Order: sequence, then C-alpha cells, then structure tokens
Amino acid sequence: MVIDIGVDIGGTFTDVMALNWNTNDIKWAKVPTTPPTYIEGIIEGIKLLDITSEKQIRLVVHGTTLPINALVQRDYPKTALITTKGFRDSLEIRRCRRKYLYNIRWDKPRSLVPRRLRIGVEERINYKGEILTPLNEDEVRETVKKLREENVVSYAVATLFSFINPIHEQRIREIILEEHPNAYVSISSEVAPIIREYERTSTTVMNAALLPIVDKYILDFEKGLDSLGFSKSPLLCLVNSNGGRVSAETARIRPVELLEGGHAAGVVYASCIGEYMKIKNILTYDGGGTTATQGLTENYELVYTPSLGLEFDIIAATPSLDIRSMGQGGGAIAWIDPGGALNVGPKSAQAVPGPACYGLGGTEPTITDALVLMGVLDPKYDHIRKKPWNRKAAEQAVKKVADYFRWDILQAAYGIFRIGSENVSSFFRESVVEKGRDPRDFVLFAYGGSGPLFASQIARNQEISKVVIPSILGSASALGCVLLDAKYDYATSHFTKISEIDYNKVLEIMNIMKKKSDQDLLRDRISKEPKREYFVDLRYIGEHWETTVPLKLDDGTLTKLSVDESIQNFHLKHEKLYGFKDETAPIELLTIRLRITVETPKTLGNKIEKCTDVSKAKIGSRGVLFDIERGIENTEVFDYSKLGSGAVLKGPAIIQREDGTIPIFPNDTCKIDDYGNCIIEVGGEVE
Repeated sequence: MVIDIGVDIGGTFTDVMALNWNTNDIKWAKVPTTPPTYIEGIIEGIKLLDITSEKQIRLVVHGTTLPINALVQRDYPKTALITTKGFRDSLEIRRCRRKYLYNIRWDKPRSLVPRRLRIGVEERINYKGEILTPLNEDEVRETVKKLREENVVSYAVATLFSFINPIHEQRIREIILEEHPNAYVSISSEVAPIIREYERTSTTVMNAALLPIVDKYILDFEKGLDSLGFSKSPLLCLVNSNGGRVSAETARIRPVELLEGGHAAGVVYASCIGEYMKIKNILTYDGGGTTATQGLTENYELVYTPSLGLEFDIIAATPSLDIRSMGQGGGAIAWIDPGGALNVGPKSAQAVPGPACYGLGGTEPTITDALVLMGVLDPKYDHIRKKPWNRKAAEQAVKKVADYFRWDILQAAYGIFRIGSENVSSFFRESVVEKGRDPRDFVLFAYGGSGPLFASQIARNQEISKVVIPSILGSASALGCVLLDAKYDYATSHFTKISEIDYNKVLEIMNIMKKKSDQDLLRDRISKEPKREYFVDLRYIGEHWETTVPLKLDDGTLTKLSVDESIQNFHLKHEKLYGFKDETAPIELLTIRLRITVETPKTLGNKIEKCTDVSKAKIGSRGVLFDIERGIENTEVFDYSKLGSGAVLKGPAIIQREDGTIPIFPNDTCKIDDYGNCIIEVGGEVE
C-alpha cells in the first residue's frame, strides 16, 4: 500500500489530502491555518486523516506561499548584495519604468536590499568572459567583515557577465564562507546564469533572502513529521512555481523557485480533469478565503512564463506557470472609499478574527457575511468549520454598508457579493485578453472554498458557457500536490546571431545543464529515466524581449534541421502573440533552456455510484437571493454525497458539500459526471 500526502496552506484554511495509490481512495481534512509557523495546522490535519499507522507513506508534497509572502512583506533575515563596483544600484534602478506615469506621488516598491547593504567590489569581466580587472580579495574580506558586524545572515553575489565566466563569484563565495562560516550564500552564476544584469541580480537576492527562512521552515516541518510517529519517514517535497515538485533538499538550495508553489498544484489538478473530459482550453479559478488565483491551460498544455513579477518591476527570472493572484477571497472586507463608493478587498479578515459570522471578534463586513445573509451559504451552519454561524454579527457588520447607502440588509449583502464577483471578473478579463486570448474559448474550472460561489457570475460576465466544479473542491490544490510530476528547469544564456550559431558550443551548454539535472535527480532519489525538453529564447534583432520555442535534437545531436524548425516555430508564435512575423529579419539567440520531467501517474479518484433518484438527495429548501431584481427565491438544497453520476439539477438549486457550497443559479443546469465533477451549463441545458 503506497500513500502520498498533499498539503496546501491558504490564508484562512490548511487542506491536507491523502491518496492511496493502490485503491485510489482519497481522504481529506480542512483545519484553520496557524500562522506564524503554520506547522501546527499541517500536523493537526495529518492527524485527522488517521493514517499515521500506515507503513507505506511515501511522500508528503507541500505547496506554500511562505516564500512569496516573506518577500512581499520584506520579512526576512538581513541580506546583503556584493556586486561589481559601480553597479550596486541595479536593484534600485531596475527597468526605469513607472506604474503610473503621471502620478508624482506614486512610490515604487521598496528595494529588496537597502543601499547600505549593497556593496560593490573591485573586479571586472567583459562580455567575452575575459578578466579585465582581477578580483580584489582583500577588499572582499573587509567587506564581509563589515557586513558580518551588521548582523547580515545571507549574502547574494552577482557580478557582471558571471553567466559567461563565474570565477570571481565562486571566489567571493569562498571568501565569504572563510570569514563568515555559518552564512548563507547565493551566487548568480548558479541561481540564474542568464543575460540581463537586473533580472539576474534580483533573482539571486531573492534566493539569498529566502535561504534561511526556507531552511528553518523545512527543518520545523521535518520535526513535525517525526513527531507523528511514522514507521518510516516519508520524503518531504515542495511545489515549484513551474508546476512540479522537488525534494526539500533541492528546495533548500533554490527557494526562489517556490514563489508560486502555493498556487500551482490546483492548476495541474484541473488540467488532469480537463484531459479526462477532453477540454483543451481551461481557465482556472482558485477561490480561497484570502485570495483569488487564476491559471490556464491551452491545447491540453500548461502555460508557462519565463519569469514572474513579485511586485511592479521586481522580477524573479525563474520559470513559472502563468498564474496571477489578487486579494479577493471569501474573507475580503467591504469598505467605503473617500469618494463614497463601495469597495471589496483586497484586505481580508483572514482566519483570525475572520468574517463577522465566525463569531471570533471580526466586525468588518466580508463577502462571507454577505453570502450567509443572502442564503447562498447555509444561514445557520458552517459546514466547513462544523460550527454555527453568528448571523447576528454578520447582520451588524453588513448594516454598516446598508446604513451608509440607505439600503436594506439584503441590498447591501447583494452589493458586496456583486462587487466582489465583478472584481474577479475584471481581473480575469485583463489577464486573459491582454495575451490575445478570448475567454469564450475556455471552460472555467472553479475550486477552493469560495471558487464555486462566484463561478457562475464570473462565467456570465466573461460569456463563458461552461463551468466545471471538481469532485475535490476545497482541497483541490492539496490533491494536485500529489499528482505533480517531479520537474526541474535550467537556463543558460548564450548570445549569438542564429545565422552564426556554434553548434558545438550550444551542445556543450546543453550537456552542462544535463549534468546539473542528473545531480538534482540523484539528490531527490529519482532513478526513473526523465523526459528532457530543450528550448531556446529567440528574438528579431532590435527587439527588447524574446520568445521561447522548443529545440528538438536529432538522436541527441543538434543539427541545422532542428534549428530551422525552431526558427519556424518562432515566426508562428511571434505572429500569434504580437500579430506579425518577418521571415526575412535576422534572429538572435539569447538563452538555452532545459526542462526535466519525471512523470507521476494521474488519477481522479474512484468513480461514484449512479444516480437513481435525485429527490433522495434533497435535504430541504431555503430562501436564496441570487439576483436583486428576482428577489428571494425558494431554492431546493441537495446533499452532494447522495447525488450519483448522471444526476441533473436545474437552477435555482444549492448543492451542499462538506468542503463547500455549489450554487446553481437560475437558468443554469448542472450534471454530475462519473467521478463526481459538477458540470454547469451557464444559462442552458446540459449536453
């Protein structure tokens, strides 16, 4: 019996999932998130699964937002940057862009490292990798001594053109460890050996800042697992931004690659369902208590981006699933701005004190309070927390909005809900349409505790005709964790005109990256032969940014034919993204990439029983406000666990689950498939 455990920590709840690979049985638990360490909630969730006596717990795979939260909040141990003399301000200059061109009061995000901890040392290597100025080792030693006196814990080293010749960075690291043996050190030639000084430096600084945080977090996690008394300690893995998993040991070395790990697993789970349903284009909506996260797949493929933005113009040059988040979850707080307009989010009530209806001291109106008053959520009982709502507290909170606008309570609650759903719709529209995609070509997959509550409204706003609610709802990302492939990304810049490409040099770089991948696989105890995919970043000469396309080898050899195929793919992709191509224009190569994948079997769990009589699943009815113009509508409520495959429900209806609520809006129709997924046709009949 082989069991894997998935863990997903949200701002409000922590979801824990156990998958038995022999039987396909799935167990899940949802517990309140326990900041600041978070480990207590994880351990409590695993205990609730009641599987610690099992002998074959193989993996514990965990997606966490700890790294990205630490960077956004600038809440990490003191970190210093050592770079080439005269270039310490690259972290401040960035790309010289402004988010608001004409707003003179706008302040750009604070630098990751203050100026007094950014030190330039005497050394210089040119673009050919030639040493122009030898490294002044005495200056480096004095610099490290001074920084140690400043209580610096971690060092980032990023010198000019180190991705071509790393000798100075490597020596600086040696000196740091000689003078400060317990320090954490990241060098750019290992973290991000790519062209563009700022992106390389920024990524290295992020990695250095996260090293002590992630190291301690993993250590605490491992101690927590040991306390559970497993007969054999499972291998702890973390979710990478690229939608794969790596061992805790690899995560300790490259924590910057974990930045979007807290959101990636759900997208992978949705893609597994989409492949089973033969849905090639998916727009995912992970609605939690604190945030709303959007991802997508196209033509059955996960969509990647070569870098991700931490904040405006603060960039991590690490491959990531194309995921975007906003502060708009079930705990989003409604507030009135100085102009008298009603706003919802991004501030959240989080787990503590939570929405007013939790009865834990929260007094601000939230989306959850509004949904309780509207009847969308059970007005009396919270099925997730297994506790009654404090309806009176919810009414008092929402009354603040009602009194200001001279509305009744239901009008205020509906206004909060609609603005929240419009915020998410606008966010999705911007992130999809700006890349040239038409939302109408996609199916919306909604999961997480609050995802289904907004799904139909978002679909209407986007003119999306179909919504899928997975059978695993609130714990979708936790299940996604155990379905992840082991995945590793590598990149090395090699700047050349494509017409002057040195095939032997490119093959040499590819082999170096392959050796790095072999080391990672060995460290992560993976013996299975991986899938290797190479890519190149190309651009027309004169362009600022490049486009990534596959590079296929012929029996392990790079040939003109394989390069020509990459060029043709570049022209086609460029036309799709930007509306034009120029097959006569000269092209240049910037970066060579390698992606290593070791596949994990995929499962959707076990099939459910057939539905014989929908009426047997009915557990009552209640008044629900779906639309202010329609008023309160008497709505039947159904127990999800008693709805078998083939069941069809016409809106208005409510499906009640242990891990969430699925509203079927008027004129919508829902059908349950063989695995318990809810397929909602928006404004129409099921197929």
